[in-house]
Order: sequence, then C-alpha cells, then structure tokens
Amino acid sequence: MNQAAQQSGIFDGGGLGTVLLIVGMVLAVAIVSGLGFIARMNDRSAERKASRPPGPDQAGPTDG
Repeated sequence: MNQAAQQSGIFDGGGLGTVLLIVGMVLAVAIVSGLGFIARMNDRSAERKASRPPGPDQAGPTDG
C-alpha cells in the first residue's frame, strides 16, 4: 500500500495531493465531531425534559 502511494505521486514532495488529503481528513473529523456533539445535546435535552415534572405549560390533556 505504501509503495503504491509513493508511486502514484500523492505524497511526492508535499504537493497538492498531500494538502488536499490533510484538509479532507481534518474536514471529515470536524463533521463527525460536530454531528456527535449535536446528537449528545439532543440526548441531554430529551433526558432533561423526561425528568422534569409537568408544569402549567406542559400539562397533559384536560377535559374540556
């Protein structure tokens, strides 16, 4: 694998391919981390809502 990468010229002399590869990896990590952060915040919000006693604005259905 290493030999194939060296022969293709991707890592030769730190050219454009290397820069694009590094930028792509950083971007992928940032996207995955951001999605994980959003999922965790949604999960915490759902836990808070579930543990909170119903108040006047969250009352269940009333007979009316």
